[in-house]
Amino acid sequence: MSEQHVHTDLPAQPLPETQVAETATSTEAKDGKDGAKILMADGTPRIDYIRKRWREGASRGDIVKEVNELKVPGTKEVPYQIVFSATKDVAGGPTKPPSGQNGAEEHAQT
Repeated sequence: MSEQHVHTDLPAQPLPETQVAETATSTEAKDGKDGAKILMADGTPRIDYIRKRWREGASRGDIVKEVNELKVPGTKEVPYQIVFSATKDVAGGPTKPPSGQNGAEEHAQT
């Protein structure tokens, strides 16, 4: 095979220097992708807050709302998937009626 060369009429120019953006806060640290704990506005690790609220019986939806209200200003919204991932293997959450029963049946009988 022969090598293909691309010909342009533009003169060769050096690539612009890459600028490193300063992070607004060190608490988000690349959204935790580098293993750093993501902190809430009060300094509490986000995962600890989520798991604490889950063990207290809060629903995942309620936890999402709370975390988004308490997050560091200027950081991304926390999606439901983050809360689910943090709580999926943790005992707790809202209590559910026994299987086969729900609140509607109880109210219909009274």
